[in-house]
Amino acid sequence: MSEDRPFNTYRTGKVLLPRSNAGVYRAWDRVRKTDVVLKFFCDDQIRAGKEEAALIQDLNKHDWRPFFLDSVAWQPQLRSNVPDLSPYCFSLEYIPGIDCHRVFDPRRLPTYLPKRVGIALTAAVHIAADLEVLHDNGIIHRDIKPKNALLNEDGYFQLIDFGIAHRIGNDLLEANLGTLGYAAPEQVNNDATATCIQTDHWGVGATLYRMLTGTPLINCSERELRILKSRCRDQRDFDDEYDNIRMDRTHEFDADRLKFEIPGHWGIHASILRIMKRCLRHNPADRYTSTEELHHDLGFALSLFEREYGLIDHRPTSKPYGKEYYKFMQQERRRKAREKAKSQ
Repeated sequence: MSEDRPFNTYRTGKVLLPRSNAGVYRAWDRVRKTDVVLKFFCDDQIRAGKEEAALIQDLNKHDWRPFFLDSVAWQPQLRSNVPDLSPYCFSLEYIPGIDCHRVFDPRRLPTYLPKRVGIALTAAVHIAADLEVLHDNGIIHRDIKPKNALLNEDGYFQLIDFGIAHRIGNDLLEANLGTLGYAAPEQVNNDATATCIQTDHWGVGATLYRMLTGTPLINCSERELRILKSRCRDQRDFDDEYDNIRMDRTHEFDADRLKFEIPGHWGIHASILRIMKRCLRHNPADRYTSTEELHHDLGFALSLFEREYGLIDHRPTSKPYGKEYYKFMQQERRRKAREKAKSQ
């Protein structure tokens, strides 16, 4: 059961997602004495926010790594001290970690390192495992991308952000959702009836490509971006034109022409390429029929890699990205200790 909590039991901190449609703030829960994330919704987003909260509570009931707090505040009479935001919000547990977009930054984890392939496959296996549980419970995530997979303290790549998740059988509030470059063609086509579990499979394929190569699957070259910037009057025009280009290229994408290079044994490369080509078919019926099958194939590719290179230590404290993460976690522990001392 959700628990209505007055807003004054939280102390808000920094903005976590400044460009998000919903205001996402880090906060301190004075009752539970722990860090939380407060997600605020404007008046026209309240229905979507309530659906997201209901999905999260259902996942908690199914014992799916229940890292979400069961605390929701929807009382319209409460006024928050966060400016320009609705008082409608719910709280989630704050998970310290770094997202896959930062983990696989080529400056931190060069693309020529075999270790990058092992970590990318491990992340894909973890994402597929989370998706398998979601799909078994009739939930489609619809926004699979590197920034929505978080490497936590335990070394698990954890799927986050259920802001546009959809329960199979319910009416969609909007169809054209997701992140361009990772959104499946049926999302770009604004086709609500075609949204299915295979929509998430496309996101897994696009995310795996980004993790392996360091470049987005659907993108423009630097030369094209320079020409586009010179042609546009302002940033808004540039964003619109860039979105249109990515939508067109999503429609035109041909999985059979997909090519990339990774170091190592050809068997590993062929196995990964086969998985990505199947995930990135234009027709959802041509993709994986079940997430369990996708999870199995990714696990097999990872076993091929481990047979060739041995086990890869992908924990946050391991090199090459361990130094930054270790420093981050030290700061988190010190800050948490200060917060607890202040609350006593």
